Amino acid sequence: MLKVAFVAANGEVSHVIEPADDLMFEDGAQVGDFIAKIIPFESDNEEYLQTKTYSPTDGWGVRTARPSRYHNWDGSSWILDSVELAKQVRRQRDLMLSGSDWTQAADSPLSDLKKADWAAYRQQLRDVPANNTAIQHIDEVVWPDKPI
Repeated sequence: MLKVAFVAANGEVSHVIEPADDLMFEDGAQVGDFIAKIIPFESDNEEYLQTKTYSPTDGWGVRTARPSRYHNWDGSSWILDSVELAKQVRRQRDLMLSGSDWTQAADSPLSDLKKADWAAYRQQLRDVPANNTAIQHIDEVVWPDKPI
């Protein structure tokens, strides 16, 4: 039985499979956009997916695990996709804003003071992207506290 790691052009292992037929893939063969590499059957798939790189000239190498889903391997290091991270921050922020829309409606059961608290909170939510430009991970976002 074999395992095959499919390596992208940047050296990153994209996926690992256990083919039904051991002769289905040849070691080093080009399969679409990937290089098929035979790996030991007892190897840990996650280890290859997270910490292995492959170069046709240098062979297998080791890297640190992906810092977040917003990081991409450039062949030698992890690069933050800050545009995609910012999009995710805005998506979460937009959900929080839409979840508090009711607080500003004319028929809201809140007092004027509570409406003002919620209006301030909503402004803080709007400011979240601008106030979190240096983050490297979605968990680093500083979210405002909801009014009580």
